[in-house]
Amino acid sequence: MAGPFTTFVLSGLLAAAPGGFTFEGREASARTEQPDGFFIQGSLPFTDLAESGTGSASLTVEDRVSLPGATFGDKGTLEASFRLGATEYRVELMRPGFPPEQGQGGSGPPLRPPQHAMGGGVLLDVPFYGDSGLGWTAMTRTHAAVAVWGVGSVWRNGQLLTDTAFVHAAALAAGAYADDDTHRLLRQARYDDTELVVLVWNLPPRLEPRGFIQFVFEDVAIDVGGTAVSSRPFVENTGNPPLSWRSLTPVPPSAVVGAPVTASPPPVPSAIGGSGTAGALQDTEAVTRVTVPATAPGRRRLRPCRPRRCQGCR
Repeated sequence: MAGPFTTFVLSGLLAAAPGGFTFEGREASARTEQPDGFFIQGSLPFTDLAESGTGSASLTVEDRVSLPGATFGDKGTLEASFRLGATEYRVELMRPGFPPEQGQGGSGPPLRPPQHAMGGGVLLDVPFYGDSGLGWTAMTRTHAAVAVWGVGSVWRNGQLLTDTAFVHAAALAAGAYADDDTHRLLRQARYDDTELVVLVWNLPPRLEPRGFIQFVFEDVAIDVGGTAVSSRPFVENTGNPPLSWRSLTPVPPSAVVGAPVTASPPPVPSAIGGSGTAGALQDTEAVTRVTVPATAPGRRRLRPCRPRRCQGCR
């Protein structure tokens, strides 16, 4: 009785807190419109090593808890499948968040929630990844229409790998992967390029040596509070410079999951004018000017040759 009673008391406290909990929260959903997707290879998530595959996913959530530090209380489900060659994965998340240890269920040890705020397991309409303070730093900063965390189950070719997997899904309003065959990770996310990221870890190493799987879907329909998120089937990878260089989140090759945020300084402004640079840095007055000395330090100056009696430069 301790578990259900504790949950009941906590729910009552959340309901009594102004703006903390509501039984009719804001709803959102995301679903794939095309089966195209890609599987992230490599030893770490969020890399440029992608392999094309097919699958589908459906995500529905209800954001009932607005307290940033709450670790459970929201509602939602995720059902996703992905086929890569002869291998098919299936992921299910039936409840977002991380309830007290006695209420998580599953056959494995209880999982700890992420260190950052997760607002009850579901967040809507937030800056995400990169230097946003939410999600992985080794990823381009983007914008999530829906983000969810929780404990779920994973199957591979019909075999249950675990029912205590750490499941994360994010429906992105601004995609960070290229829409061409490379699926490379871009330095700047693009709005209208919706994507659905599914990342699962805490998998048994003897069954899944990397301990995690990650796949991404393109052509995703996202709805938040009854309003559809703008999207296009294909977004060009090229474009004008960003309005602010600080909006870029560089990802060094040595970046690891959970590493501190890294950032490069903005490029030095150029003194060369021209057209076609809308949105680039406009301040070109603070340009460092380098004066080249007539004589290099440590060398004596050569005298000009006299044509009539030249015997070599002295």
